[in-house]
This record gives sequence, C-alpha cells and structure tokens, in this order.
Amino acid sequence: MSLGAFALLVAILIVPSAASAATPIGNVYTQTNSPGQNQIVVFDRYSDGTIVEVARVNTGGHGSPSPDCATPPAGPAFDTSCPIIDSQGSVVANSTGTLLFAVNAGSDTISAFKIDINGIPHLVGTVPSGGHFPISLTIHNNVLYVLNERSGNIQGYTFTNSGQLTPIPGSNQPLSTHGAVGAAAQISFDRLGRNLIVTERNANVIDVFRVTNNVPGPAVAHPVAPGATTPFGFAVDPLDHLIVSDALSQVDGAATSYNLNSSTGAVTPINTQTSGGGAPCWVVVTPNGRFAFITNTTTKSIARYSVATDGTLTFLGTVATTRVPPGLSPQFPTDEALSPDGRFLYVLVPSVFAGDVSRIDVYMVGTDGSLTLIQQSPQDMPPGTSGLAVV
Repeated sequence: MSLGAFALLVAILIVPSAASAATPIGNVYTQTNSPGQNQIVVFDRYSDGTIVEVARVNTGGHGSPSPDCATPPAGPAFDTSCPIIDSQGSVVANSTGTLLFAVNAGSDTISAFKIDINGIPHLVGTVPSGGHFPISLTIHNNVLYVLNERSGNIQGYTFTNSGQLTPIPGSNQPLSTHGAVGAAAQISFDRLGRNLIVTERNANVIDVFRVTNNVPGPAVAHPVAPGATTPFGFAVDPLDHLIVSDALSQVDGAATSYNLNSSTGAVTPINTQTSGGGAPCWVVVTPNGRFAFITNTTTKSIARYSVATDGTLTFLGTVATTRVPPGLSPQFPTDEALSPDGRFLYVLVPSVFAGDVSRIDVYMVGTDGSLTLIQQSPQDMPPGTSGLAVV
C-alpha cells in the first residue's frame, strides 16, 4: 500500500463520513471521570453509525481520585480504579433518551441530567449515593439503583420526568459480602424489574435482591458456575439469561451464561466458553438476544458469541482493537454500548496513564455477529474516561 493510500485509509477511519453531515439521529455519552471536575462528553450519532463530539458538560462532582495505573491507590487489592471506574454502568440513560445519570465516584454522588432536543444534557442536580464510591447504575421505568463498591451496598431512587431524584425508603441494602471485600462490579435490573443483580468479583458470587414495590429484600448469594471465577460485567438478554464475564486472569478469560428465574430470583449455570483473551470484563447483548460481545481488556480484543434461545453460548472468535496514531501508551477496550437498533457497537478505549488520551471505536454489527471497524473518534479525551450510554 502506498503512503498516500495509507493516509487516506486513516482519514476515513478518523473523520466521519459525508453521510454524517445529515441530522443526527441520537447521541453517545461518556464521562471523563476527572478527579478535579468530572464531565459528560457528548457525541452526536448519525445513521451510518459515526459520531462527532459536540459538547462537554460538568457533572457537579468529582471522578475517581486515583491518578493512574502506574501509581495505583494505596489500599486492599479490591481498589482497582486506576484511574478508570472499574465497573459496568457508570453512565446510563432512560429508555426514552430524555434523561442521563452518571456516578461521581470521587464525591460519592449521582448526577442527573435532562437531555434537550439537541441531545445536550443539562444538570438537574446531584444527590448522595447512599454509600462510598458509587460505580454502577441501573434503571427500570422511573426507578434508579446505584452500587457503591467500597461500602458494599445499594441504594434506590425514584425520578421524575424532569430528572429529580428522590431516595426510596428502605432501599439501602448491604451486599451478601459486607463492606468492600467482595469487590462488587455491576448492578442491573432483570428484564421485568423484579430482581436486582450484583456481581461480586472477589467473593465469586452473584447477588440477587428480590424487588417489591421498588424496595429490595436482602441479598441472596449464588455461587458462580464450577470453573468460573471473578464475575465482572454482565448483560441480561430478552429471555432473562445472564451473560457474565469471568475475568479470571490476565492470561485467559471466559464467559458464563446463567438462567435467571424472574419469579424466584434463582440463578443456575448454563455453560461456560472461552473469551479468547485476558481479563474479559464489559458485556453487551444485541437487542434481539442473538449475539454477545465482551471486551478482553488486557489482551485488547473483543470476544464474539452467539446466544441460543436456551442461553447457551458459542464462542465465535475475537476482533483485535487497534491504536491510532501509533506510539501512545497502552490503551485498553473497556465499556461497550450498542445502538438501540443493534446495528452499531461503540467501544470505549481509554488510556490508564496520566497525560495520555482516550477514544471511542465504532463497529458495524453484521447479521452473523461479525464486527467491522468503521470509525475511531479523535483521541482527545483524558485518561480514565469511563462509562458509555447510547441513545
């Protein structure tokens, strides 16, 4: 390939296509997670999948206080935020795309935003997270729950159409492993909002809280499948199967599917498949439930799976993530989100080293579960950028 042809290829990947000159059809949101002033980074999203940054909005809070992964914070091994929010779901939008919520891990608060007709979020206010170090959020109807990692608890809120958050009495519940030692990673409602699910990495359990009138009962711990370990991110498919990443080690990882009985909260393993890489962490399932994608963080790839109607996983291979331009410090694929129609996958690729940069990669999702890279956003977000929501 000639030098000119190579330059043209890079330009195509980095610069949005001509189709992007049309009216945007949605938005992509992430957060800088900056310890000084956390910000939401706003991208317009176009029908061809490409994105263009249009704004940065202050959250009114502080991101994770860890400076970088070269100088990790003092404390026990569970404290893995260096400087990303080491969880899934730190930024979420409601189903109509009119409200956005983000954790401020460094100030123990949640920010609520009202999204205007141009996709720009406007801060409604911040509320205490009900614990220490909020890392993950989940929404069902007009109810939001937060997972606080270092205090090992959850807290619930109702919210209005304008984004006002009100704590739910009786909703603050401890995890099955009290305090920080369980190293919780994510919280999510099931499909019907009957159960709240939390993964605990160090404890190797999946907690389920039965929900009645928006209030959870006590946590019930379910051990992970035999041979699986370090449950991290997960997604709930349309049939209430849990697709869970097993972070295992930096050399080899896996994913395990589970059946969730929505009526009883029981969790039973279905099968485990390799991830083809190291430290699989963040998980998404396509809206039709046919495919799952998991980022292999340390080996810099995306694992692809087909999901059968009974929840059985089949490993389809990996797609390597790349760096543009070359010469940067190592960057790691982390958070993922799919467009509402499932046609495009957005993958956050942050740096974890002070002074470096982060970006978002965009993939077209094929009908066979294949992934084709179509864009890499400009690398101008700070290290530690975390969370991803697509509307």
